[in-house]
Amino acid sequence: NGTMTIRVKYLKLDVYEETHKIERDGQLIEIVTKVYTMKINAYKLTERGDEPLESARIHFEKDGAEIIVGDIKDGIFQYKLPASNYNIWIEYQGVKVAEKMIQHNGPTQLNIPTEVYEVSLVIIDLAENPIRGINVEFRRDNKLITSKNTDNEGKVSVTLAKGEYNVDCILEGTKYSYSINVD
Repeated sequence: NGTMTIRVKYLKLDVYEETHKIERDGQLIEIVTKVYTMKINAYKLTERGDEPLESARIHFEKDGAEIIVGDIKDGIFQYKLPASNYNIWIEYQGVKVAEKMIQHNGPTQLNIPTEVYEVSLVIIDLAENPIRGINVEFRRDNKLITSKNTDNEGKVSVTLAKGEYNVDCILEGTKYSYSINVD
């Protein structure tokens, strides 16, 4: 006999607190929390239009504290979160590429475009013939982000977060470097 206070936390957040009067042995207490599915669709911009962002990290913050960090795969992140206001931001290649404040008080689905872009370069010789099979490296802050070989048309396409990059390639023993701004 007596009373009992039940508190439930989920992802460091209080989702339930109630005081119950205990009247008998084996009493069943039903707990209903406000935890709902959140689905995020994240996109990048390509030559063909918006396409799902292959992989990225997604961060959920509440009142300046990180609640959860998850992985976006094939443009989708889905998780159950307590009803609350969140600051959501997406990280790609170590760069914050999207941020949004949301109010989550029921099943939520969001489409978030990111500042991630498909970049295509064509490498040609002095006679303007495409050069195939050349390795092209993309660096940001002196760190290698990605590298890829040119195709039969001398083209290389990569997905990059917004920012400044150095593009390096070696042709016939000579290193060529270019600076590009992805925006």
